[in-house]
Amino acid sequence: MALPGIQNFTVVDGSLSLSTEDFKGIKTVIGPANAGLYNTIFSFNSAQDAVTVLNGGRLVNAIGVSLDIAGGPIYAMRMQTSVAGSIGTQIKSLISGSDGALATTGSNPVEDNDVIISMTRAGKVGTAPYPAFTYSLDGGITVSDEIAVPVAGTYNVPQSGIVLVFSNGAVGFKAGDSFRFTTVAASWNNTDLSNALAAVLADSTRQYEFVHIIGAQDATLASTVASYMTIAETNERDLHAICEVRDMKYLASLDTTANTFPMTFAGTEVLKIQVSTDFGLTFPTTQSITVPAAAYANAAALAAALNTSAFTGGLFTVTSSATLIQLVFISDKGKVVLKVDNTSTAIGGALLQYTGGQIGQGELEDAWMTSLQTAFASFVSPRVELVAGHADIFSSVARRYVRESGAWLVSGRTSLVPVSEDLGAVERGPLPLIVTPDTGKGIYGIYHDEDSKYGLDPARFTTLRKHKGLKGFYITQGRTFANAGSDYMFIQYRRVMDQASHYFRIASKKYINKRVQVNPNGTLYIVDRQDIEREIRSYISTNLQGEILDVQVVVDPNEVILQTQKLKIDVA
Repeated sequence: MALPGIQNFTVVDGSLSLSTEDFKGIKTVIGPANAGLYNTIFSFNSAQDAVTVLNGGRLVNAIGVSLDIAGGPIYAMRMQTSVAGSIGTQIKSLISGSDGALATTGSNPVEDNDVIISMTRAGKVGTAPYPAFTYSLDGGITVSDEIAVPVAGTYNVPQSGIVLVFSNGAVGFKAGDSFRFTTVAASWNNTDLSNALAAVLADSTRQYEFVHIIGAQDATLASTVASYMTIAETNERDLHAICEVRDMKYLASLDTTANTFPMTFAGTEVLKIQVSTDFGLTFPTTQSITVPAAAYANAAALAAALNTSAFTGGLFTVTSSATLIQLVFISDKGKVVLKVDNTSTAIGGALLQYTGGQIGQGELEDAWMTSLQTAFASFVSPRVELVAGHADIFSSVARRYVRESGAWLVSGRTSLVPVSEDLGAVERGPLPLIVTPDTGKGIYGIYHDEDSKYGLDPARFTTLRKHKGLKGFYITQGRTFANAGSDYMFIQYRRVMDQASHYFRIASKKYINKRVQVNPNGTLYIVDRQDIEREIRSYISTNLQGEILDVQVVVDPNEVILQTQKLKIDVA
């Protein structure tokens, strides 16, 4: 006697014989690299392969970060950089008696760096025992091994585009001498961007879910990206783009108004500069110089006389522009402030055109936020995600931290999580690879915290934040730049609908030119209609299992297909 229950069991293969390639989380990263063909898509599963093909640069660092977060594969494209990079004004601090000098060359730095060169051994260039130095490209967070100054005095910092040229007079360098400067990476323009995106869309052999474009964008560039995302949709490719916006400006200057030359000093006039490292709350340090007696023919001659280590103390450097005298310094988030001391006697009248109490400061975080809000107020795209705020992110390729857009982390997290998951889901855990903050040393981890300075999230930017009581940093929420109230204001809604649209297109194409039955009035026979609804619903549900609760498919029963030759299908 058979036991009660299931008597037989059959597993049915309900396949529609359609392609089900899963490309969720796969992306194409576009950006500058040191080598490789332009506007050509490569595929990588390891950072070392990317280094071999592209030879470093921001694109390779971004690939490494994403692989560390989410694994591969990753598609990547090197784009042209028609806008040359630059090396900023040098701030030096020399030990008393040193006459060492450092020149910097190279017109195309490959990253935005905060470079610190520190002399670790005294000596003269080309004379044994040779002087030695270390370098940091991330403001001192990570430091290179000690390097002897080459005999010829020239050193190429690996994979950076920066060339250091050491020289000295009779004395040479002393241990403790330091030189600091910033670099701006070579970048692309609208033509470069358009060429790269056109090449991406021209490649029909690869499936991916989104593109990540490396480099700061303004509203004009973002509009270009949006237009190509629309073109992709028109051509049955449902893509969205993760884009970056500019960082806060942290190179600042304290400038005179126009000076009149020649300018004569008697040798008794004193210029005093107060220094704050707490956003101007206190000014505990004062740097003073008695201007040497002379008749200075131009601003450059006066700046050279003022630019002594005893005066600048490694806190700023003195330079000139036309008839201006400028004190240049680094002021991250506006933390460092220079102020002209009211008791200075070298200012006013026919002397230096500073005013007592005049201040210079880096860009304040609030000013940066307002600038972004204004710049993108009228920009709208349900397929573009703009990430605001930079972070110190560890690059396993460069083996140091890089100050880059939080978009690198957002891109990696997007590749990692299911398409239906909110990027700000706290249960996923904090973002990896961000340096541990040490605000006393100017290390913030993230440079805009939406929790402490709220305002960019409601302006539709994707941002990073802390959560009180929790360690680490999180994404506030993934946003597109859709209009307020749009169904696609959050990126997970965009991703789910794009995936559903992709599978719907595949499933519905089965019915092109299919033989069907019609009613006497020319509408589709109910049995055929229900079969189509069931098969499309099954196909979408199977491929989005776990991402959606349900899908509804309705074939229009009123469409007179015998006349229109069209099949109208609604999916929700």
